[in-house]
Formats: sequence, structure tokens, C-alpha cells
Amino acid sequence: MRKIFLLCTIIYLFSSGYTISQFIYEGCEQSRYMVAEWNTGSEKQIEQSYTNDLDHFVELKVVTFIAPFSLEYSSNASQDSLISEDCITFHGNCWTQDPFNHVNLDFVSLTATSYFKSEFMVQNSCRILITGLLFNWGDYGGSTGAAKFDTFVRLADEFGSTLLFASLPLWGNALHKIEHPELFLDPEILYTLELNVCVDIIYRGEEGYVAVGGGGGTWIDLSMCIVPEPVAMTLFALGTILIGKKPRSS
Repeated sequence: MRKIFLLCTIIYLFSSGYTISQFIYEGCEQSRYMVAEWNTGSEKQIEQSYTNDLDHFVELKVVTFIAPFSLEYSSNASQDSLISEDCITFHGNCWTQDPFNHVNLDFVSLTATSYFKSEFMVQNSCRILITGLLFNWGDYGGSTGAAKFDTFVRLADEFGSTLLFASLPLWGNALHKIEHPELFLDPEILYTLELNVCVDIIYRGEEGYVAVGGGGGTWIDLSMCIVPEPVAMTLFALGTILIGKKPRSS
């Protein structure tokens, strides 16, 4: 009777509770890229990197523009992201490096983008936990080069419902912390996680005019992981008891 009871309990828990799950990527779109660019209107330089593979992706792209008086302006984009069976992590960072004084500079724009998109399903009904930080910084006290941002996180399903969205203002310094309650995901539904980190800066000047200040950057740190379920642990324990129980000697 005890074995029958334990077996019925396991069947009930398995049919009504959440079990250990994993992300499924087969047949789903994966897209990760970075772009760093400077543009003077008459010439430009672009460095970029792209992958649609799984696993670990680590890249840094830098382009540098040499202005009059050997002043250097650079656009920088980096990404360190991991797509695995039970967790997705992302660190994307975009920023500029430039002089404080902009002497005899006509025009240059700097753009850096770090982008991530992963489509996935889940093996079983499960909970996920999303934590992260979004951050903008910039110099807005100068006469040129105020940074403009496009930084956001979005998790949505195939029906157009947004499960999580977080973003930062287009202008100004800002910090946003993601401490989202655990979300429940269902099998047979396609989900899309999208992250974008982008900074765009334009420097202008006139002959004999010295502009000052400017510059900025933005980044995202994010982790999305499947939460281990107590029910699965209970199933394991009950199964161990059932299998390991020795028959009582007569």
C-alpha cells in the first residue's frame, strides 16, 4: 500500500506541479551583433561583428577618428553574452572617448550599438528570474557632444504580449534596476528576449572656435535563469524512497 501511495503522489505532483525545465533554441532565431562607427559626412569607418550561434559571444569593436591637432574621437561597442540551457546572461556596453576641448572641429558623429535577440521555448512549465541593471552616463554641461541613448530590455511572447519591459531616457544620466518578480513560462509558446544598448553623439564646431565637453555611454547587465523547482526535488526524493525501499521480510 505504501508503494502505491507514493506512486500516486509522484504522478499527482508530476501532473499538477512544475518540473525541472530548460530553454529550447532549436529552430529559433538567434541574433547578436555590435557596431562601432564614426562619420564626418564625407567619410566614415565602421567595425562590426555578428553571430547567430549559441553559447558564449565576447567581442569588442573600436573605431578612432583623428581630428585637427591630433585630437582623437573613438566609438566603442562591447558584448559578453551567454546562451545556455538554463540561463541567458548579457553584458553590453557602448561609450565614446573624446577630448574635452574640440578645436577647429567641423563635424563628426559617433555611434556604438550592442544588440541581442534570442528566441526560445521551454521544455516544461517553469519559473524564470530576471535581474539586471541599465545605466546611462554623459557630460551635459559642455557646449557640444550631448549623448543620445537607445537602451532597453524586452521579453515578449508570440502573441504580442510583453512580459517585461525596461528602458532608459533618451537623454541624461539614469539608472534602472530590474528586480522583477518571478515569471511563469509555458511550453509550446515562443518567447523573444531582446536587448539594445546604443549611444549616438554629434560634435560640431567652427573654424577658430573651441567647443568643450560632451561624451557619454550606456550599458546593460542582465541575467535570466530558470528557477529550480521544489516539486522536482520532491519527485526525486519520493522516487528514491520508492525504488530504494526493501521488501519486508516475512
